[in-house]
Amino acid sequence: MTAGDDTEATAALTVDDAAVAVPPAVLVRDDGVYDLAGMRAVYGERPLGVVFGVLREKDAASMLARLKGETDVIVLTRPESERAADPAHLEYGLLDCGERRAMVVEDPVEALGVVVEAVRSGAGVVLVTGSLSTAAPVLRWLREA
Repeated sequence: MTAGDDTEATAALTVDDAAVAVPPAVLVRDDGVYDLAGMRAVYGERPLGVVFGVLREKDAASMLARLKGETDVIVLTRPESERAADPAHLEYGLLDCGERRAMVVEDPVEALGVVVEAVRSGAGVVLVTGSLSTAAPVLRWLREA
């Protein structure tokens, strides 16, 4: 996978990015924050849950600012890297700017499970984003499931 690639998957099946998955859809973005306007064009107003983990050297504040107010739930997680930002520190930043729907789940795959359950009843969409080191364990799990 190259930087900027997106992968869409359901909990047990990887599909191409042209398909609209059976709920909940899981979109995996290997770096940065997904184009929320484009995603809304495809998925409408379905509930949006985000799994977000980032490396320390990234501008997490601006990435999270793009998500603020657009999501139904944000789960902050620790990417698979010694350079991973502490998700608890990211949570403090979100709480300071008024975001109350954030929680911390250290393991990215467990974080995915929490978000999937949070948006499942509304046929929601899950976005896994922030870093390749966050996306990698989730993609491995989706491919093995």
